Amino acid sequence: MKTSKKWAFWVVIVFSIVIILWSLIAVMSSTGITAGMVVPTAAGAVLIFWSVYHLKYDKPLLRPKWLRIAVIIIVCLGIALILVLETLMLSAAYSKPEEDADLVIVLGCGIFPDGNLTLSLKNRLDAAYDFLNENPAANCIVSGGQGEKEPVPEAVAMQRYLISRGIDESRVFVEAQSTSTEENLMYSLKIIEKHCLSKRIAIVTSDYHIFRASILADRLGLDVADGISSPTPWRIWLSCQIRECMAIVKTIVFPALDIRVDRF
Repeated sequence: MKTSKKWAFWVVIVFSIVIILWSLIAVMSSTGITAGMVVPTAAGAVLIFWSVYHLKYDKPLLRPKWLRIAVIIIVCLGIALILVLETLMLSAAYSKPEEDADLVIVLGCGIFPDGNLTLSLKNRLDAAYDFLNENPAANCIVSGGQGEKEPVPEAVAMQRYLISRGIDESRVFVEAQSTSTEENLMYSLKIIEKHCLSKRIAIVTSDYHIFRASILADRLGLDVADGISSPTPWRIWLSCQIRECMAIVKTIVFPALDIRVDRF
């Protein structure tokens, strides 16, 4: 085997180890295990096995040529799809919200068993706080139910945080039933209708999540004045991107399929 080829396989091995370690860091930094953590770990393990096999035996792992070609085509299509979805997510994340939005919906994303906010949720609430502080006439819906290991519903913890920062309690409406993005928006719509709030909204969520949340809001008839994005912590960035790509495909291609690849 040529030296350059050996180096290429070693690069794949090192890259795979980084992906696996990154996923393990995400597990330790999160409130649960998601598909976005499992898939990169499994893919990394497969790539390591594939590279070690080639380094040891210097022959194709898949003998039929047509099968190797099929795998290459599938991998290339997968990479192309991820690039397209990432472009859409980035575009939605960094489009600026319109000024006439007078209601923000903040989507929950987990709290720790001790009641503390995850960094992602704190980032979302800080982005909502900035908007509410700059728009004193705007109201807010905090949305998120209670998970198995969460001491209170996410929305309750979110409301407490905003109030602790000086937002008047009368401006913060609580939606504490939801367990998914679709439910976040569906139950928030009921609050909007009950209290005669404006349907001209801005959705506050993590940067990677704006695109899909906007699709779901549009299906429910909510008039979205774009999203207000918050940064994703580096520890969970990879797992969130992978999970969100899967969730977007499910949302667009298989909307009626009851498969949960995301919790929030």
